[in-house]
Amino acid sequence: MFWKVASAGNVTYLLGSIHLGSKDMYPLPAEIEEAFERSAALLVEIDINHVDMQKMQALLLQTGMYAGDDTLWNHVGKDTRQRLEEFCDKYGFPAVALAKMKPWAVSMMVSSIPLLKNGMEMGLGIDKYFLDKADQAKKRVVEIESVEGQMKLISGITAEMLEKSVASPASQHPQEYVKQIQEVWITGDTAQMEKIMREAMSSGSDEFDARMLRDRNLH
Repeated sequence: MFWKVASAGNVTYLLGSIHLGSKDMYPLPAEIEEAFERSAALLVEIDINHVDMQKMQALLLQTGMYAGDDTLWNHVGKDTRQRLEEFCDKYGFPAVALAKMKPWAVSMMVSSIPLLKNGMEMGLGIDKYFLDKADQAKKRVVEIESVEGQMKLISGITAEMLEKSVASPASQHPQEYVKQIQEVWITGDTAQMEKIMREAMSSGSDEFDARMLRDRNLH
């Protein structure tokens, strides 16, 4: 899925990014590689090659963990707790550690661990691929968002949003869901991608969709 946006004096290329990728996604079509070569700058959500990891870890501890004796189990229902404990058993993640995480941090874990366990890699993501190429070519990199901005965005995920997300069909079969998205991304099937995304949004939280998509896109 690759678009060209042109005016009288400028050209911009828009490529949908997948943060966790696999070797199936490469090599990329020549049109995409050529567009990168012609471009004066690369725009990404965040330049993950130059993130201050100490600062990020401090933000994670500050905004993503419950203090004192409070735990996630005080904020979600029994069904959600059971689903999350089953998730931990399945993927070998300690439930006691998950319980200290706030809803947004748990949401990130639940969406990423199954993919990492099934061969998806951050190092094979589309943004990482082009950031490495930009570093090598000394091409200018522009961050559309920031680490702080994204943390603020996702830290607004509430316990209610997490419960709806955990109960959605995509969360029940995350590998199949992401594999399906990856396949339609590779083939450029925009109609099927829209269908998948609409189905996912209809079974989730309207507030979550507004925060992650509509309100975010204003920026």
